[in-house]
Amino acid sequence: MNLFRYFIFALFLWSDTAIAGEAIKLIVPFASGTTIDNLAKILQQDLGSRLRRPIILENKPGAGGAIGSKFVATTDSTDTVLLITSSGLAINSALTGLDYKIENLVPLVNLGSAPVALVTSVKSKIHNFQDLLKSTDITIGNSGQNSLTFLISETLKKDLDKNLIPVPYKGVNLAVPDLLSGDLNGAFLFYASALPYIEAKKLIPIAVMSNNRLSELPKTPTFRELNVTALDQIDPWFAIFSNAKADPKEVEIVKIALTNSLRDLKVITALRNNGITITENPGLPADFLVNEYAKYQKIIQKLGLQRG
Repeated sequence: MNLFRYFIFALFLWSDTAIAGEAIKLIVPFASGTTIDNLAKILQQDLGSRLRRPIILENKPGAGGAIGSKFVATTDSTDTVLLITSSGLAINSALTGLDYKIENLVPLVNLGSAPVALVTSVKSKIHNFQDLLKSTDITIGNSGQNSLTFLISETLKKDLDKNLIPVPYKGVNLAVPDLLSGDLNGAFLFYASALPYIEAKKLIPIAVMSNNRLSELPKTPTFRELNVTALDQIDPWFAIFSNAKADPKEVEIVKIALTNSLRDLKVITALRNNGITITENPGLPADFLVNEYAKYQKIIQKLGLQRG
């Protein structure tokens, strides 16, 4: 075993036998009960036990996730502060402009991705894709102006040339009560969040953003099947970042512990139960977020969306 491999092996051991220390904050930039909040709770206990340090979840919702993201990016703390978020981070930043340096969010691990479904209320007149094409002035809930689900809606709006009216919430799951009451026509939800309501016949799945039909929703077509390919460019990933001023050695220990968590069967099962397709390689390059930001800038320009 060469010196480099020995060093990596030692780090893996160290990550699971780390000396107990102060609590680590894990910032959730959306409200409690959202998909990202659920993922944070799955990782909280396992990561804490590996590091032998308490992991404190702190919800900082608002502005499509921008408030919580900015908090981590601009903190002066040299303690490790973690951010769990989605591709909505890059989208929100590209749409609103940055008042902080995106490089101040250090990529740690990629948790995976999740199929997103367009669902409507059984109380609406939209029960399938053809109904959607025939309808006008359709209200669509999203996770906040300039969020991931906002961009998905705007992309579909452009592709179909339909008036999809965005209705922002502090987390798209918070749109469900309005969907159930019929006050909202539809919403883009991560399919695992929508599934209980679909099975209870309270929500109707119109189409899913996925390469293939989902086994849980075999009768629901993919957008590709419906010849809507514009959504292929949007990738609903989930990842964890840290603040730039944290001790690099401690961040590396946390990163390895997170990698180990994502290899734990209990964590894998829980993530899958929340609709996450886990990536085989959870590692992220240092320029991951910068590249994602640039990609969504180009998409936004093509859509003709105004920044602000």
